[in-house]
Amino acid sequence: MNPLLRKKTMINLIQHGLFHLLKAVKLLPSNVILTDQLDFAHSVAKRLDEQRELIEEIEKHTGYFSSEKGRWSKNHAITQDDYLIKLFTLRYNVEPSEEHFDKLGLYVRERPHVLKAQE
Repeated sequence: MNPLLRKKTMINLIQHGLFHLLKAVKLLPSNVILTDQLDFAHSVAKRLDEQRELIEEIEKHTGYFSSEKGRWSKNHAITQDDYLIKLFTLRYNVEPSEEHFDKLGLYVRERPHVLKAQE
């Protein structure tokens, strides 16, 4: 194993152990979590990307979000995107942007055009 990776892994294990110990002895409030706990099943970045992909595909095949019938759903999709951006920011300590994706080794597509119209 790469020495740098080994060191990061060891630090991560120590941090997690200390965190759980402090929670067990109730020195941390019950609502405090480790940010990596936000990556349940898939990472926050992947969830944001997949949500955006879904909106793009629905719009491409149906035009629903740009139609009058889709107005409420469009607002809901914007709110959902904003929420996932907030989770991304909490998880990675940066806002989603190309610059940060490169540094973090992540890929998240841009906000769909149909959701940008109301910003």
